[in-house]
Amino acid sequence: VESKNIFKKIRGNGSVISEIFKNYEIIIDHKSGLIENKIYNDFIAYFNKNIEKKLVIFSGGISDSVYTEEPFVCLQINSKNIYSTNLLEFSTHTDLDINYLTYGKKWKVNNMVRLANLYQLKNYIELAISDEEITKLEKLCECNMDNIFEKIKTELGV
Repeated sequence: VESKNIFKKIRGNGSVISEIFKNYEIIIDHKSGLIENKIYNDFIAYFNKNIEKKLVIFSGGISDSVYTEEPFVCLQINSKNIYSTNLLEFSTHTDLDINYLTYGKKWKVNNMVRLANLYQLKNYIELAISDEEITKLEKLCECNMDNIFEKIKTELGV
């Protein structure tokens, strides 16, 4: 009953959402619950305005994990991934990236492969590749163009 009252207050009222989430950096919620309570669009609108917050949406209807950083950090994952030991690890280690929820201990590999692809795109194709994104990924992955493939092998245990 209490949660239904909260949902009623949230509908169309971003200030209520702000008050509820003010002490949290990462919000994890079930997509169906948001849709059934008619607040999914309110959530998305809130995160569009509060880009420093991270959103994790999970549902059995999500087939592939999708991670985006624009306009805000959002991870959409299947509920089988959220209900795993990854969530326990994630909840006790505040320094982990939200991709840990999907990939567990191999979460950095995804970012390393992205970084390797960006290096190749920047060198061989004339595209506007953001140096800011490359620098961010280098810091996150603790590697650079000279050692990226060795780091990937190490992460994979090859």
